[in-house]
Amino acid sequence: MKTSTVSLVRSLLPPVVFSALVHLSHRLHGMGSYTFEGRWESLVDVPCGVAAYDEVILARKIVASRRANLEAAVAGEKELDAMIDDNGRTILPLVAACYVSRSAPLSIIDFGGGLGVGLVSLLNHLPDIRGYIAAGKLNYVIVETPSMCTAVEEVFEEIVGRDLVGPRVFWRICRQLPAPGEVGGPVGILNMASVLQYIDPWRELLKALVQLRPRHIIISETPVTRTKTYARMQCNMPNRRLATWVFNHSELLDELGRHGYTARFTTKHDLPLRIADEPSGFPSRMTSFVFERTAS
Repeated sequence: MKTSTVSLVRSLLPPVVFSALVHLSHRLHGMGSYTFEGRWESLVDVPCGVAAYDEVILARKIVASRRANLEAAVAGEKELDAMIDDNGRTILPLVAACYVSRSAPLSIIDFGGGLGVGLVSLLNHLPDIRGYIAAGKLNYVIVETPSMCTAVEEVFEEIVGRDLVGPRVFWRICRQLPAPGEVGGPVGILNMASVLQYIDPWRELLKALVQLRPRHIIISETPVTRTKTYARMQCNMPNRRLATWVFNHSELLDELGRHGYTARFTTKHDLPLRIADEPSGFPSRMTSFVFERTAS
């Protein structure tokens, strides 16, 4: 159910009844009673193990579930409803607007971007983005697993290529991180929407990503706490469990700082999550950041 629907049902029912219905619904759909549970030292210690995301069937299911969003954004015919940004998806178009307003060329790497999650946000929230694409000023690069790349390639050109036309193809879909000289220009924005927490060697990943020298790094919808970094299990997906990090706030900022990046913007998201086994006195919050490169 959408968050608005859940909130309406919650307001109409006694708490004990609502809680029982949620529990029953989760069990019927192969989900746990909690969104997150448990606490371990690392992702490999979580009983479900580090998830293998490179699955063709899963990739095609994800693409099919998000195809309508991309089609609507490309068509530009549907007026957006009023919304509350509870996952940080509007941050990318806000940062990109600074480039578009100066008519400066912009290269965006959407790491873990699936079926163009970042492009959907740009099309939905930047009125000038179509003219920007038509002028050949946008490079948009999706970096994904091989299975997801295959699933995206099967539909992306059909949806995007028929309406968003410029002097050249403005997008690329990559099975591995491109080398700095392969992006098509200096990287303006590296976008990571709810991605970093699922990567076991997250420090090594950040070290590789900063070699591209993006001007801005967006890390959105990522769990953060004030106690030490730990791992937990995500249980809100049907018949599937995922291992995920919860990052210590200072440790995450210090790691980016070691690579020359400073946090310029931070926001916490008030999501209706059910969490078990959190460290006493140290609740976690889904958090979004914008980092800027401040060292040469």
